Amino acid sequence: MASSRHPLPPPEVESRLRAQFGDDVLSFEDQHGHSVVAVTPSRYRELVTFLRNEPELACDYCDFTGAVDFEDEGMEVVTHLFSTTHDHSVRVKVRLPADRAVLPTISDIYPTANWHERETSEMFGVTFEGHPLPVKLLLPEPFEGHPLRKDFPLMSREAKPWPGAAEGQSGVSFVNQWFDQYWLVLVTKAAIVLIFFLVAPLGVGYAEHKVLAHMQGRLGPMYAGRFHGWAQLLADGVKFVQKEDVIPAAADRWVFSLAPAVWLVPYIALFVVIPFSDEIFILNLDVGIFFVMAITSVTVIGVLMAGWASANKFSLIGALRAAAQLIAYELPLVLGAAAIVMQAGTLSMIGIVEAQQQYWFAISQPIGLGIFLVASLAELSRQIHVDRAQGG
Repeated sequence: MASSRHPLPPPEVESRLRAQFGDDVLSFEDQHGHSVVAVTPSRYRELVTFLRNEPELACDYCDFTGAVDFEDEGMEVVTHLFSTTHDHSVRVKVRLPADRAVLPTISDIYPTANWHERETSEMFGVTFEGHPLPVKLLLPEPFEGHPLRKDFPLMSREAKPWPGAAEGQSGVSFVNQWFDQYWLVLVTKAAIVLIFFLVAPLGVGYAEHKVLAHMQGRLGPMYAGRFHGWAQLLADGVKFVQKEDVIPAAADRWVFSLAPAVWLVPYIALFVVIPFSDEIFILNLDVGIFFVMAITSVTVIGVLMAGWASANKFSLIGALRAAAQLIAYELPLVLGAAAIVMQAGTLSMIGIVEAQQQYWFAISQPIGLGIFLVASLAELSRQIHVDRAQGG
């Protein structure tokens, strides 16, 4: 079957661009059948729009946007466009002064340019005016400078003073002082998160008991702590701690005893990247949401460890069934989280929160929210607890 694609030869591309933009097309090259055009900064966005909308050009995909540092000759921004309709490409070059590297964004024309422009901005210092989320993509927020510029100081070239050291203060004493303060802040934040982890489930569990009881025409907890049974979960916790550990005689004791910890610790580790405010958090990982998805998948290993170590074939079959269900629930969880990452433009948990300052993403993605909530409830096996409550 003959192809319906009709690539436009570079001379034809050049004639159309020069007819439309005249002297603003600074140069044009035919590099092995690929069109390479240099344009003035003031007509860059207009030329890119023309390449997309002109039917015979129809460059509907932005492959990448990057930059090259020519030092004294300035910065050159390169954008590679491709036509999936005609199977031809056009490379657009713009030369900018190093001290004033500013271009209008094309992320609204080509959504794929969003992250490319952010990476180019943080690595080369090019500012893309009008970008919807001009924050760092790969580097941490406190990072100073642009690593891919040729004037970026490397440690092998020069010794940069420690940032923040007071005049007359030695680098070693400042590092020691900073180290002590860092650990003090880290331990304080960890304590706040741990207290929250211990206290929050009490309130949530109490509310759950009361709501389920009223749904079933019961009163729920009423006696522990006197006032409406507020201390019932504390009493349940004390009773749980006092229970005897039952380990099957033929079980692998070490693996069997370690399985609950392998199941529980990942959920505690989640609080490392969950921000409680703009100041209260332990770590601001650039890949926070990826960390959450990765660490929660470890719980499957705990289930398999318990089933295998019990030395009972029925327990192993049950563990395999539970692991298969958990893995199946993780797919919609990941897809729901991926939709949020795409809208926020970052993997950082704090970045995702900051991206929702104007409106919650639940408003723009109600279906994704529903899928995520259902998958979360299934992942936590909440239907088991509901069935028990309904049974009395």
